[in-house]
Amino acid sequence: AVKDIRGLGSFFAIEFHGEHATQRFVQNCRAAGLIIGWTLHRTTVVRAAPPLCMSEKEVQQALAIMLAALNRLLR
Repeated sequence: AVKDIRGLGSFFAIEFHGEHATQRFVQNCRAAGLIIGWTLHRTTVVRAAPPLCMSEKEVQQALAIMLAALNRLLR
Protein backbone atom coordinates (compact mmCIF):
# COMPACT_ATOMS: atom_id res chain seq x y z
CA ALA A 1 0.00 0.00 0.00
CA VAL A 2 2.81 2.48 0.85
CA LYS A 3 5.15 3.36 -1.98
CA ASP A 4 7.33 5.98 -0.26
CA ILE A 5 7.66 8.12 2.86
CA ARG A 6 9.65 11.31 2.57
CA GLY A 7 10.16 14.58 4.35
CA LEU A 8 12.05 16.29 7.10
CA GLY A 9 11.05 16.47 10.74
CA SER A 10 7.34 16.85 11.28
CA PHE A 11 6.73 17.89 7.66
CA PHE A 12 6.44 14.66 5.68
CA ALA A 13 4.49 12.90 2.96
CA ILE A 14 3.27 9.34 2.51
CA GLU A 15 2.88 8.15 -1.08
CA PHE A 16 0.56 5.22 -1.74
CA HIS A 17 0.53 2.89 -4.73
CA GLY A 18 -2.98 3.92 -5.74
CA GLU A 19 -5.65 6.53 -5.26
CA HIS A 20 -7.99 4.05 -3.57
CA ALA A 21 -5.46 3.29 -0.82
CA THR A 22 -4.90 7.02 -0.30
CA GLN A 23 -8.62 7.65 0.06
CA ARG A 24 -9.04 4.77 2.52
CA PHE A 25 -6.12 6.02 4.63
CA VAL A 26 -7.55 9.56 4.74
CA GLN A 27 -11.04 8.26 5.59
CA ASN A 28 -9.66 6.09 8.40
CA CYS A 29 -7.69 9.03 9.84
CA ARG A 30 -10.65 11.40 9.66
CA ALA A 31 -12.97 8.83 11.26
CA ALA A 32 -10.54 8.68 14.20
CA GLY A 33 -10.46 12.48 14.53
CA LEU A 34 -7.30 13.36 12.59
CA ILE A 35 -7.81 15.94 9.86
CA ILE A 36 -5.57 15.01 6.95
CA GLY A 37 -5.82 15.09 3.18
CA TRP A 38 -3.95 14.40 0.00
CA THR A 39 -1.93 16.94 -1.92
CA LEU A 40 -3.47 18.94 -4.73
CA HIS A 41 -0.98 17.85 -7.39
CA ARG A 42 -1.10 14.06 -6.73
CA THR A 43 -4.02 11.98 -5.53
CA THR A 44 -1.70 9.30 -4.19
CA VAL A 45 0.24 11.50 -1.74
CA VAL A 46 -0.84 12.49 1.77
CA ARG A 47 1.01 15.42 3.29
CA ALA A 48 1.43 16.05 7.02
CA ALA A 49 2.22 19.62 8.01
CA PRO A 50 1.29 19.88 11.68
CA PRO A 51 1.36 23.17 13.57
CA LEU A 52 4.56 23.85 15.46
CA CYS A 53 2.60 24.40 18.69
CA MET A 54 1.51 20.74 18.94
CA SER A 55 2.20 19.11 22.28
CA GLU A 56 4.09 15.83 22.59
CA LYS A 57 0.81 14.13 23.54
CA GLU A 58 -0.92 15.46 20.40
CA VAL A 59 1.96 14.27 18.22
CA GLN A 60 1.77 10.78 19.77
CA GLN A 61 -2.02 10.69 19.26
CA ALA A 62 -1.70 11.72 15.60
CA LEU A 63 0.99 9.12 14.95
CA ALA A 64 -1.09 6.41 16.64
CA ILE A 65 -4.08 7.28 14.45
CA MET A 66 -1.93 7.18 11.29
CA LEU A 67 -0.39 3.85 12.28
CA ALA A 68 -3.83 2.36 12.94
CA ALA A 69 -5.06 3.68 9.57
CA LEU A 70 -2.06 2.10 7.82
CA ASN A 71 -2.67 -1.21 9.60
CA ARG A 72 -6.30 -1.19 8.40
CA LEU A 73 -5.05 -0.89 4.82
CA LEU A 74 -3.01 -4.06 5.23
CA ARG A 75 -5.97 -6.18 6.34
